[in-house]
Amino acid sequence: MQRRLSIIDTCLILLALVGSVYLCEIGATIWHAIGTRNWTAVRAQITHVAIYKKQERPHPFRYRRFGRLPDLLESVLPPYFNDSRTLDCVYSYVYGGARFRGSRISIFPQSKGKLYIHLKAAHDVGKEISCYVNLDNPSEAVLYRGPSWHSIMNDLLCMVVYFGLPATWFGWKLYRHRRQQQDAP
Repeated sequence: MQRRLSIIDTCLILLALVGSVYLCEIGATIWHAIGTRNWTAVRAQITHVAIYKKQERPHPFRYRRFGRLPDLLESVLPPYFNDSRTLDCVYSYVYGGARFRGSRISIFPQSKGKLYIHLKAAHDVGKEISCYVNLDNPSEAVLYRGPSWHSIMNDLLCMVVYFGLPATWFGWKLYRHRRQQQDAP
């Protein structure tokens, strides 16, 4: 007797497939972060820092019927949900006697507002900050190579949704199926 998948089963399988793609993306980011551990820290001077509002980007929690969410609701949402800004930062550093310019800020997603405040303060004071330079390719550098707290929490939440829900559902179905087989005469 062949069993057919229910709509819920199909949706959860699709959710797990999307989660697999997301897991590959997280793995690639972590692999790249591990690769930056041997990059050398050098002093960098910020030459430009600005934050821009992204144009034409639909907000995930806005509905066409209502236009914008009320400002009160947007202020309650975590910053990575309603952060539709682009952070632009240019810095210069010296490595091996040559001067380079970099614009890569982080490997992991970061809260743009907090980064902007930190980078703008360093730019206004003229303070040097650390950047990490690739030894094999000195023109490649990054300011922050570690994950932020919100990126870790976001990844954990996605793993629970993408893998926890399907695993719990199919585990419960397997338990129920075995229980029915044991109860059958």
